[in-house]
Amino acid sequence: MKNNVLIKLLEKAGVGLETINVLSVQTGFIKRCRQIKAVEFLVYMITESIRGCVSCNDLASVIEAETGTAASRQAYHQKMGAACLLFFETLSAIIMNSKASAVIHSKFRRFKRILVQDSTVIKLPSRLMAVFSGVKNAHTQVCNARIQSVFDLLGGSFIQWSIDAYRKNDIAAASELRIEAGDLVLRDRGYFLVAEFERIIRAGADFISRYKHKPAFFDPQTGQEIDLCRLLDTKRTVDQKILIGKDGKTEVRLIAIEVSQETAGRRRQKAKRDYNGHNPGKEVLFLMGWTIFITSLTSSEITIDDFMELYGLRWKIETIFKTWKSHMNFDKIHVVGEIQLRLLLIARFIAITLFYEKIYAPLQQRVYQESKKILSLMKLMRYISRNLRTIPRLLNVVCGSIKHLKIIERYCTYDRRKRPNFIEKETKILLTMEAMEP
Repeated sequence: MKNNVLIKLLEKAGVGLETINVLSVQTGFIKRCRQIKAVEFLVYMITESIRGCVSCNDLASVIEAETGTAASRQAYHQKMGAACLLFFETLSAIIMNSKASAVIHSKFRRFKRILVQDSTVIKLPSRLMAVFSGVKNAHTQVCNARIQSVFDLLGGSFIQWSIDAYRKNDIAAASELRIEAGDLVLRDRGYFLVAEFERIIRAGADFISRYKHKPAFFDPQTGQEIDLCRLLDTKRTVDQKILIGKDGKTEVRLIAIEVSQETAGRRRQKAKRDYNGHNPGKEVLFLMGWTIFITSLTSSEITIDDFMELYGLRWKIETIFKTWKSHMNFDKIHVVGEIQLRLLLIARFIAITLFYEKIYAPLQQRVYQESKKILSLMKLMRYISRNLRTIPRLLNVVCGSIKHLKIIERYCTYDRRKRPNFIEKETKILLTMEAMEP
């Protein structure tokens, strides 16, 4: 087991064999030294979860074939209880606290952390409807779970994640984000809540949020309510201070930029589909002609052009979600109970976190230094998921070896284009924003 590729990654994340064994006893997963070993269970649960659905029969057979440890599938099924879940959750928390070696990000000192929060929905077996809820009508029902995730762009690592019931929307999850002084929080309109803006400001942090129709806006000088549609109808770009909320006590910055007719048309078509055939109100359709933000950052701290680029970093987590679903089987679920489901998802999350923080992040720097090429997260994760045995060679590349580097450059980098891709834009923003440091 010491030469197992996942063991090597776990050790890099501060979770060695001794730590795993100690935690397995502390959480009650292992009570006596019998046939099932904590390290083997952990490693092969993660490995099998990447490949797809994990049955107890598959788990028992692969562990016996690889290690010689023979235990029945019933024994593994009995192990998948509350203590096992606590064991996996504890390990996941330790791994999330292990920062990636993101050298380029360390130069960006304007903020302590840049936190990108978002969620994705996965379809579950209908037997879990009572636990996770979903969508139901007179003819059919669909069970879903909502995965919340928070990613620190500067640290290059996940700092929070959860598996919640579908009924727990983004607004309900917003207050669970742990804010620290010096943070910058990037959120989409699903998290739009005045109380959240006030909580972030009180914590000594900043935020950027997409606008959601419709809060009350007030003029800071006159105290009069602002008619947003009338304001936008007279200008192509708006950048001004406003007061927000029913009491109009919180001062923020409103930024609105008119979009092209093509973009506005696509938004309106999508809105009509989302409204199930009913036309949205005139105000809603009108406001789709603008991209609107609310932020605590002042114009002296960041210009409107830099602001738009900075918010674009939020797409990082969209790429990560897409990678999870496309190449890591994150949304591939078979008929299991609640605890087995959570174990399966946590196992996949541990794998994704290890691959991202201990391989992708440092390898991205290495590839760029050698060839000026940009490493693609999607391509690399696809490569790893199909070639797990190559992980030691990837780690050698990170440590300085160039023997396997050319293969990664050939198959896992973006094609050269005149138009910069997301990673190139991200790199530029994180480096040039250092000039904003007070």
